Amino acid sequence: MQVFLIRHGKTQGNLEGRYVGSTDEPLCPLGAGELLGRTAPPVERLYSSPMRRCLQSAQLLYPRLAPIPLDGLRESDFGDFEYRTYEQLQDCPAYRAWIASGGRQAPPGG
Repeated sequence: MQVFLIRHGKTQGNLEGRYVGSTDEPLCPLGAGELLGRTAPPVERLYSSPMRRCLQSAQLLYPRLAPIPLDGLRESDFGDFEYRTYEQLQDCPAYRAWIASGGRQAPPGG
């Protein structure tokens, strides 16, 4: 058995350099356009995060399969850092500590 992990297409938050985890935003037009017509590996079952951007990506890549949403595939919750940019967070000691931990410690509120 092979398992393929495919990242969702771009969102507006991705284009703006934001930490997008628990924010349930859709694909942006660019992100959807980049997925249209792409060849994805053949699969028998299609599991997805329940987030809109992930379900939309799954449907664009595999239009003949219905994605099965799994809560365990949700993105990290960035807590107090959610939907903020590096520029907004760079002077925050908690942010610097989180980065220094390599992501091993949870962000405040995350």
